[in-house]
Amino acid sequence: MKLRYIFTFLAAVLMSQITFGADTINRPNIIFILIDDLRWDEVDYPFVKIPNIQRIAREGVRFRNAFVTTPLCSPSRASYLTGQYARKNGITDNTDHSSRSHELVTFLRLLHDSGYETAFLGKWHMGVDDNPRPESTIG
Repeated sequence: MKLRYIFTFLAAVLMSQITFGADTINRPNIIFILIDDLRWDEVDYPFVKIPNIQRIAREGVRFRNAFVTTPLCSPSRASYLTGQYARKNGITDNTDHSSRSHELVTFLRLLHDSGYETAFLGKWHMGVDDNPRPESTIG
């Protein structure tokens, strides 16, 4: 439930910037990094050599009291990207959800539609076809 409120708040803040005519120069940069099976405190080990991720962790926002409702990568990824529980977004397990994954409304799509330049890099893991997700509108 809290995740939904976080995404709702984020969307409201972003939409208020657009509604009141803020230009794109004053918009905050948003970088969302999702790493499977990594707790919030697991980037602080001295033997792990990921200086850029460690710097982002030091200087960015950390959710130190966050919980997942689905301990599988596809459903939890779909929940992060949509702000919805698995029962609502339809991605409930790690099987092939190709057709459903093309229908998901992600916060990346909402940011893009609000004028942000967005990119998605990495593992989608909610379908097996090679088509881009979210649907690309390059032109």
